Amino acid sequence: MERIGVLYDETCGFCCECARWLSRQEQLVPVVCIPRQAREVGEAFGELDRPGTRPELVVVDSDGGVYRDADAWVVTLWALKDFRGWAKRFARPGLKPFARSLFEFVSSNRQVVSRILALESDLRVQERLQLSYGDPWAPRCTSQGCG
Repeated sequence: MERIGVLYDETCGFCCECARWLSRQEQLVPVVCIPRQAREVGEAFGELDRPGTRPELVVVDSDGGVYRDADAWVVTLWALKDFRGWAKRFARPGLKPFARSLFEFVSSNRQVVSRILALESDLRVQERLQLSYGDPWAPRCTSQGCG
């Protein structure tokens, strides 16, 4: 495994903050955070969401492996220098159910956590700024001298 891709919800402030946090960590295996809504994700991996289930944390590795939910969380921790020991512990049979419970608790409450901590997704900030100030790429004047 040369690298992993962590697919995150770019509409969730908590998820965006987690992606930023991951990028600041010392990595033993390179971690790339990818918005799961990106067109390239669908093109590269097809439909990752399973019918009848809620959206999951999904990690894909450079060897084609796909990890979901708690397994995805453990693989991500494993890629980080300061958290590899925790990943190995949570991967053990006796602790894995607790890792799953912890992951499910955080995952189920991520929108609430986002609101409590005032974590806005980049997408939401962009939408608010565009509503308030207009399209940043639109010309700012209509005279001939504008360029």
